[in-house]
Amino acid sequence: SGKIEAMLMDFILAEVIYVLKRIYKYKKDDISSALKKLLLYNHLYTENKLITFEALEIYADKNIDFADAMLCAKKKLEGFEIISFDRDIGRCSDGKS
Repeated sequence: SGKIEAMLMDFILAEVIYVLKRIYKYKKDDISSALKKLLLYNHLYTENKLITFEALEIYADKNIDFADAMLCAKKKLEGFEIISFDRDIGRCSDGKS
């Protein structure tokens, strides 16, 4: 059929976000928006698209990095409890930006 399928792993997405933010100085909103559009392609898969989309929303809205945003998304959507020494992780639910 000529269609290419690809898998985008979460840790690769985190590296892409890091490079776009730290090296190229893109804004979090722009990164989140562009990556959400990319993830809409039918033949691009992630480990869990719903969690990845939610993490990108959290990443854009909160003052946390993408790894913490992934944890927050898992907590919100799958009920995981987060245990961490990272104080930033508390920003997922207390309304701080």
